[in-house]
Amino acid sequence: MKIDKDHLYYGAAVLQVAEDDRYTSINQFRGADGKRVRCAYVVNNDIGLYLTYRTKKARAASWDDKKADEYLFGLDASEIAKIDALVQRYPSTYIGFVCVANERICCISAEELSGLIELRNENVGGAEDSYVICVAIFPNTRMSMKVFVTPKGRRNTFLGTPLVVAERAFPAKLFNAAN
Repeated sequence: MKIDKDHLYYGAAVLQVAEDDRYTSINQFRGADGKRVRCAYVVNNDIGLYLTYRTKKARAASWDDKKADEYLFGLDASEIAKIDALVQRYPSTYIGFVCVANERICCISAEELSGLIELRNENVGGAEDSYVICVAIFPNTRMSMKVFVTPKGRRNTFLGTPLVVAERAFPAKLFNAAN
């Protein structure tokens, strides 16, 4: 069997889930049509997990004089629909942003993702066809990651307050909320 790149990158996240003591099972999520959704999983029969990856940073940035690598994750309407379908069946759903070059997985809840999308919609005056979620990683440090959306037509700034995600939040965040 050929190994695709997404097998490697999603596999890194799935393995971390499987190595957690609270793990009992993981299955690929099937949509309403019964077809498998390649990047969506059901953990322990009650936790949704949607994974997306980027192999390299999009840009270098500076946060309070600290260097950061920023990854840009585009979520189009079909990906948002997959996440929504996962949330409908598994209210405890999380999004894992796999940042390959920095060897990090940033995890936020579907609720937090909705909050970011809502901020962006308010900024642009309505819903968009796709959204860019930014993840800032501070290399060679143990600093928390930052997750945010930017205002329309602007870079190097963010809307609202960025989410702060502990470096070690994945996969513990999945299991902590389920308890």
